[in-house]
Amino acid sequence: MFGNTFRFSKDGSVRGFDEANPLSASGGKYRVLKKLALKGEVKVVGDGYSDSEMKKAGKNVKFVAFTEN
Repeated sequence: MFGNTFRFSKDGSVRGFDEANPLSASGGKYRVLKKLALKGEVKVVGDGYSDSEMKKAGKNVKFVAFTEN
């Protein structure tokens, strides 16, 4: 499981995220996947376009759309 880290202000509200994390950049999820060099089928669950970009990793990557409501 991979994700980014939120940055919080003193009142507890989200003020940003870790911009050095590759997942914060366009194409970052694909780069992380390639670096892992996983064998076999990979399942990716996401809610947006950046998640669906994982399909370019090949036929062994299955994308599942997560939607609320």
